Amino acid sequence: MCGRGAHPLRVAAVYRPHWVPTPRRRTFIVNSGFSRMTTRDEAVTAVEDGVADLVAVGRPAIANPDLVTRWQKGADENEVNQATVYGGGETGYTDYPFLQD
Repeated sequence: MCGRGAHPLRVAAVYRPHWVPTPRRRTFIVNSGFSRMTTRDEAVTAVEDGVADLVAVGRPAIANPDLVTRWQKGADENEVNQATVYGGGETGYTDYPFLQD
């Protein structure tokens, strides 16, 4: 389960019971790894099942400046334009559209 190629959220579920919070280390944060984006369903399940306190969602957050609202409403997400990620400019970071009411 924790070998090479194991799904990061499954790995986190194995390590979570051994997590010992300290005054400087209180929150257990996970994501589904660099090779794929963490979905809303994965994030909700990880928190509800006690696998994580928080779930990091980098690419969805970049492409959706209103990600929380989209997840709350069950709305479609903007697709990430991988060609603009780490491009050195604003394109791809500040120009994604907000959800229209």
